[in-house]
Amino acid sequence: MRGQDIARLTWANYRADPDMGKVLAFVPRKNGGKVGEITIGVPAELRSLLDAMKAGDGTVQPAGNAPICRNSRGKAYPTENAMRQVWQQVKLSEAFKAALPDGQDLTLHGLRVTFASELRESGFSDREVADMLGDLSEGMGKRYSRGAEMRKTSLRVHQRRNAS
Repeated sequence: MRGQDIARLTWANYRADPDMGKVLAFVPRKNGGKVGEITIGVPAELRSLLDAMKAGDGTVQPAGNAPICRNSRGKAYPTENAMRQVWQQVKLSEAFKAALPDGQDLTLHGLRVTFASELRESGFSDREVADMLGDLSEGMGKRYSRGAEMRKTSLRVHQRRNAS
């Protein structure tokens, strides 16, 4: 998922799914007309956080068209860059440093690459990785998941070189 898509997600994009529990379903801004809607299953940790956010104050729940990621005034970020600037500020906070002491180099784009690598390490093809990223070409799936392939190669080399 690109930062520009994260910035535009609304509560209508977060929905129940009979097979995956909860999903984020959206049409990516880039290539959306060609790839259509992407549906990504939401892991349990994120689902807990989103469910708590969606519950609001217990009386008023956010409208379906309300942004999930919002600024201090409760509004959608006007641009991906505005959201990225806030992300940089969050990483400087003491709470973030305490929760993720080694997380200072985390970027929105880096999370996209990590997602692609995790998919590849789980055995998904370059085409499947590209589909989940909203990319048209299989080559982009391969590009984003190259770290996973390098790790597999490194492991094979290590095992062969150190075999008794």
